Amino acid sequence: MTVSPVYQARPIKLPRRGRGRPSPSADAIYRANVASWCALILEINSSMDFSVGARGWCYILENRNALRKGDFDVAEKLITDCRKSGLLPLDICAEDDSRETIGLEEEIAGTTVEEEAADWVDYLRNRAHESYRPISFWDDRDVYVEVAVEKLDLRNLFEPVCKEFYVPLTNFKGWSDLNARAAMMRRFARHEAQGRRCVLLLCTDHDPGGLHMHEKMRKNFEDLFRAVGWSPENLVIIRFGLDAKFINRRLTWIDNLETGSGLQLDDPDHADFAKPYVQSYIAQFGVRSARPRRSWSCPRSAVDSAAMPFSVISPQMRRKSIGASSTVSASNCGVPSSGGYHDHDQRRHRAQCVRQQSSQLGIFRPEDGAARQ
Repeated sequence: MTVSPVYQARPIKLPRRGRGRPSPSADAIYRANVASWCALILEINSSMDFSVGARGWCYILENRNALRKGDFDVAEKLITDCRKSGLLPLDICAEDDSRETIGLEEEIAGTTVEEEAADWVDYLRNRAHESYRPISFWDDRDVYVEVAVEKLDLRNLFEPVCKEFYVPLTNFKGWSDLNARAAMMRRFARHEAQGRRCVLLLCTDHDPGGLHMHEKMRKNFEDLFRAVGWSPENLVIIRFGLDAKFINRRLTWIDNLETGSGLQLDDPDHADFAKPYVQSYIAQFGVRSARPRRSWSCPRSAVDSAAMPFSVISPQMRRKSIGASSTVSASNCGVPSSGGYHDHDQRRHRAQCVRQQSSQLGIFRPEDGAARQ
């Protein structure tokens, strides 16, 4: 599995205007710096196959030594301004689902009544059985898995592989709101009641806050025990990224613990400096941190490189055939690297059952199926 090489830092910093009214020469220098900064973003974007938001770009640029965390608010505004002015494409940032417009009228059909009826007959005869799912992916498994990430960009990164394995994926945005947490707990409760071992996979930044999130996750669930009626006592929580070994091998450490306020966590004047989780982190890892970055551009590479433990699903995991080129390695998922276990037999059986029932209803004629064999 090929992982994109780690970029070497360029001497490109966040463009800033000086105080007061700029002279023509100072304005020209600022505009040139903005153009170079945008070129860097476009260069990085050209090798990415997933989308990030404005905040995500700040984390990526921080890893390129083009930004400090205390500059994130200024950088987000500059990115927005550049998208408005055309220096950056509008779609350089992922769409914020929370701002999505709802209640829009559906597109008006461009077909006549006769054409629409014919399309439905064709769908019922030839394709309806393909979407019939009488069983759940989890029915024959003794575990149930969900994934939680710290930010939107990680959700976008892992969405393809989680969708493939029907693994629910939640972005907690640092700390989840009560509704999202309760919804996850109810899903765990339902599967636990059906006899499955429940597993939560976590991917966070490698900094005091990210590691602390892992430590606090069970407590966050316990806080809602009375409201939801489910205890996380038997929940297995696995943090699969980032870890120091992976960072040393694939990424670059950020040599500071700067927070969004611009202050340093290792500064005794910081409000969290004396907290045990901060002091424990500094004692073990020093004054440095790391975040997922552009070298995780391929979701399959991310799974392979970070050893995402989907093997907890089942050593006999059956999955759709998607080709050997996108097969997760056997060492990570417990499936043969030649293509894994397929569910063709189940799908064929379902199709036969639906065709039989459809034939009885006069929707599907047996000779139609024979002609397509």
